[in-house]
Amino acid sequence: MADYKHKSMKSDGVVLTGRIEAANERDAYRKLVEKGLEPFFIKPATTTGLPFLGRLTNRLNAKARARYVRQMATLLAAGLPLLDCMESLSRNGHPELRARSLKIRQGLRAGERLSQAIAANMPDFPPYLSQLAELGEQTGGLADALSDAAQRMEQEEALRREIRSALTYPAFLAATGVAITIFMFLVVVPQFEAMIGDDYSKLPLISKMVLSTSAVFRDHTLAIGIGAIVLLSGVLGFTRSRDARARFKALLDRTPVVGPFLRRAQLANWARTMGIAMRNGAPLLAAFDLAARSVTSPAFSQGLKEARRAVRAGEPLDEALSNGVALDPTFTDLLRTGRQAAALDRMLVFMSDILDDDARERAKRITALAEPVAILLISLVVGTLVVGIVLAMTSLYQFEI
Repeated sequence: MADYKHKSMKSDGVVLTGRIEAANERDAYRKLVEKGLEPFFIKPATTTGLPFLGRLTNRLNAKARARYVRQMATLLAAGLPLLDCMESLSRNGHPELRARSLKIRQGLRAGERLSQAIAANMPDFPPYLSQLAELGEQTGGLADALSDAAQRMEQEEALRREIRSALTYPAFLAATGVAITIFMFLVVVPQFEAMIGDDYSKLPLISKMVLSTSAVFRDHTLAIGIGAIVLLSGVLGFTRSRDARARFKALLDRTPVVGPFLRRAQLANWARTMGIAMRNGAPLLAAFDLAARSVTSPAFSQGLKEARRAVRAGEPLDEALSNGVALDPTFTDLLRTGRQAAALDRMLVFMSDILDDDARERAKRITALAEPVAILLISLVVGTLVVGIVLAMTSLYQFEI
């Protein structure tokens, strides 16, 4: 017999965590079911390893969320009843998603619609997921709606993955540069400082700055370390604040390089969401409102509000967007063609594909600049330190002559 850790759900929705003794995982599952529980996580108990590493590896990331929605859409498209679909999802995949699947299944049993259960139990999923699920319920195309949502989530994750991959090496260079700078301030410069002495009056300005900065680092290492930790904590707290993120995004919107990239990415997300909504049977204004909820840029959101008022007053969508969000003439022509051919949903998705490709190329260009910029900054910092030390030693040599 062995010990097994488990997470199980009671009939009232309460999640229990504990251990049970059993011959194997199947036996542990059977014993928990006999106790009236619905186990969704069973693993051999172990006392080795670092717990926080397990938490890090079990984090629910965007890739796992997209895979979950894709599995749900695939099971429904295969003809599996909704309750059976959620039961299947509760037995596989990420432990947290298994628990949420059980909660969704219980909500469905209690009479909730899937869109309501998703909104209640999946707060960290994109908001358009529950909205598209609601459209699918209304039109009878739930599997298609979820498949469209999964496709968009996968595309967003692919773009994020490309950007992260492109920034990995520049981030490594930046971290290496910081480590080299700290090492020189704490180890290398003090060795030369002992040779130079305490009299900096006849040294060049750059040498004085290098030696003084090294002394500050050496004398206040603990305070600087604590300050760095506090600063990092503040940045992390800032990123978790919705208002702070909104202000930061508004600031980025006005920057010359990043701003245009973010605006086109927002327009692509909006166009794709609206096109998918219309493809799943949403009326024009309803699809417009659903897509507008996915916009995070304050400036773009205000432009969409003006465009919506124009559409509500009877103005065609292409003209309203051209005036409200300064849409490019190419996209205005695309939407006009789609409206005249009664294929606006397809044109919106096609427009988003073009914008996504453009955003991907812009992201590559921006991230391509990060590597030389990081190398330049490291070279400037290290070069300044070396020049300061060399000038100080040269001055010392001249004094002795």
